[in-house]
Order: sequence, then C-alpha cells, then structure tokens
Amino acid sequence: MSLLQNPLLGAKTVTIRRLIRRVRGGSQSWLIQAEDDRHYVVKLRGNPQGNRTLVNELYVYPLLSGLNVLTPPLYFLDLPENLAQNEELHFLVGNRRIRPQGRLHLGSQCPANPETTVIFDWLPDRLLHKVSNLADFATMFVLGIWCYRSDALQAIFIRQRNVVPTQYLAYIIDHGMFFDGVHWDLRDAPSRGLGLYKPVYPKIRTLTEEAVSKVQAISGETLLAYAHAIPSAWFAPGERALFGRLIDSLRNRQRTLPQMVNRHLDYLGF
Repeated sequence: MSLLQNPLLGAKTVTIRRLIRRVRGGSQSWLIQAEDDRHYVVKLRGNPQGNRTLVNELYVYPLLSGLNVLTPPLYFLDLPENLAQNEELHFLVGNRRIRPQGRLHLGSQCPANPETTVIFDWLPDRLLHKVSNLADFATMFVLGIWCYRSDALQAIFIRQRNVVPTQYLAYIIDHGMFFDGVHWDLRDAPSRGLGLYKPVYPKIRTLTEEAVSKVQAISGETLLAYAHAIPSAWFAPGERALFGRLIDSLRNRQRTLPQMVNRHLDYLGF
C-alpha cells in the first residue's frame, strides 16, 4: 500500500534490499532496490538538509495527489541493520561523515526501472510541447506560492510507450523545500515555480485560476489531518506544535491566495 492509496499516510513499510548508488542533491539521497523489487530514491533521516525536509515531503504529497498532480508514490522504507552498517552509507558534511538516523526513512518510487529505462531530468524547449500533463506545472506554481517553495520546480520525464506521436509524462519530484525547507516559513516572495517550462505560459492565467479554486476548496480538517498523520519520530521536541502553527498560517493564506498568485503573474509579466 502506498501513500498515494492512503492519503492519511498509513503506508505499509517496505524493506530496503540493496543500495545502488548515490543521487545528486543536497539531501545526499540514494537509489535503492527494495524487497518488492521496485526502485526508490530514499531520503534518509539525518540528511544534511534536515529532517524537516522529510516532514515537508510527506505533508505535501497528499496535497499533490488530491490535486491530481503526477508525482511518484511515497513509501516508508525500512533500513535493515546489515545495510545500515555499510561503510558507504553516510553523509558528507565538510570533513565529517555522519550516519543516517533510525530505521524508518522516506522513499520516492521510481516510475520506471532506472536500470533499464531512460529517465530524463530535463527536456529541451522544443520537446516540452510533447509533455501530456503540462497543466501540472501551473498547479505547482500556485502551490509554490501558497506553501512558499524556496527552490525551483523539479521534474523528471518518461517517454510514453506505444504512443504516436511521441509523448512524455512529467513527474514532479523533490518537495522538501516547501515551507522554505528547514525554516518552516511562509512568505510572499517572487516564485520560481515555473522554471523553464515555457509551453505552459500562454495559458498560465486560466490554468492558475483553476488551481487556485481547487486549493481554496481544501478543508481545514484535511490540512490538519495530514499534519497529525506524520510520524512523531520525525519531529524534534517542540516541532510538532511549531508545524501545527505553520498549518494554521497555511489555512489563513487560502483566503488571500488569488491576490498573491495575481501579483506573481504580474511580476513575471503574464
């Protein structure tokens, strides 16, 4: 059972079978294969970006699913003792090597086998019109404003098999920098949420209007339920209450979201 199937995060834990390689990025994640034979990118507790980024990932995921944004399913991953002792499994922070914390970590399931299928982390502009779900980028633009995402939107692309002419699916990934990452802050700052995805620009105002309406329809009870379902072990002392106050602020921002989005679109010249 994935987190996608249970939006309140009641997921079955999958055990990691083997470590494959490190993955680029500030969290120093790993590509792994689990006992279900599927591949995951695992973000480990204790990573250099902080455990708050894992909380952010876990909280934002059901929001994306509820808004029908295509994003890889999240799973809890159990790190067994024999792999935890692997000398290669550590974080490099300056000259120090730091071990991961605990056994329960967060895995993003690869939408295809990365050892046999090409997964693109970038497409040139001339191919972006072939992406089937470009509207997801407009939704992410709105979410980035509402939840203050402090890094640029990231996506991976997979060519759809047996589809003529060629089409791609974009999977939105890496949500740790929502709420300004470890700072858990909400600001109304110029958004970087569209990145380089220019084909969505001509329809951006219409698409964002639709996304704003969907975000405003999310109930306060739902927002609180997602927060309460995050494992307590992932919070340092006092952090759960702090995160609860952040969600209260998020609920307040729903009322002013149309004005915030319009200011951002005006700033970008759309």
